Amino acid sequence: MMWLAYSRKVFISLEQPLNSILFLEAGMQLAIRMTDSSRLLFWMGGWGADSPKPIELYTTFPASAKKCLVKSKKESDQRLGTRKQFTDDQPRATSSDGSTGWSSSAWVVGNKAEIKESEIYPDSFTDAFSATIVSLLSKTAQENTRLTEVMRVGERNLLEPPDVD
Repeated sequence: MMWLAYSRKVFISLEQPLNSILFLEAGMQLAIRMTDSSRLLFWMGGWGADSPKPIELYTTFPASAKKCLVKSKKESDQRLGTRKQFTDDQPRATSSDGSTGWSSSAWVVGNKAEIKESEIYPDSFTDAFSATIVSLLSKTAQENTRLTEVMRVGERNLLEPPDVD
């Protein structure tokens, strides 16, 4: 699906909690490479969530749009006044056998109500993400309008007889 969207010039954005193994799967890694998606790491705590909740996002958004979405661990910690075990430098723990780059000790644990509550996106994040998409669509629409006008001018020039003096 990612390749199909990418081939149709649709922006792709896929997120997972940082401890998810989805992006480690071979098929997903291939899709990421085929679509030239880039990785963002940001912290929902910086957007107003009740916990730091690190998020990993792969997207084809242009760099200018991606900058609007990033909230660092420092911003999250400052807002929440807390320090957690996650670091920007080492986003995943290593398994004891070294085969997957994953350790069960990195799983988030808690009661179901707390985990369910952490699934909710903060309003400030959804507002920023929506504004980013609208901005991208507006820029694309403006570019398409400009290209259409250039094509119309080109067609008129081709249909009009040249001036002969």
